[in-house]
Amino acid sequence: MSRPDEIVPGMTLREVDGTEVGPVRLVYADDETRRPEWAVVDVAEGARFVPVFPAEVRDGEVHVPFSTATIASAPYFDPDAGHLFRQNEADLYDHYDLPYDRTAILAVGQPNAEDYASGQPEPGTQPTVPGVTL
Repeated sequence: MSRPDEIVPGMTLREVDGTEVGPVRLVYADDETRRPEWAVVDVAEGARFVPVFPAEVRDGEVHVPFSTATIASAPYFDPDAGHLFRQNEADLYDHYDLPYDRTAILAVGQPNAEDYASGQPEPGTQPTVPGVTL
């Protein structure tokens, strides 16, 4: 077993039974900790975020404890938007039945139109760039 910070775009993501889901397209890191938090993988239903903290890297592949059906039914958020807000993360953690500290959401508040227009989004996660330290 290895650490989630070893997950990079291009690695194959496999579901709970070992079936290939697809290649990791993007890895999103937490804005504050800079640690990888989400892998983006394309499924028939479109791009989906998959949490990396329960993932394992084995033989150069990412193994997650979720089925393809669970991944495919996750809430959709545009991975090319460049940012995932805390409420989006909370929705995803709920979907994957993983713990999430909701007090952080209440402390930060909800994103609004000004966040998008100003270019200063609330803390959340954003894509990492391989070889670049954020």
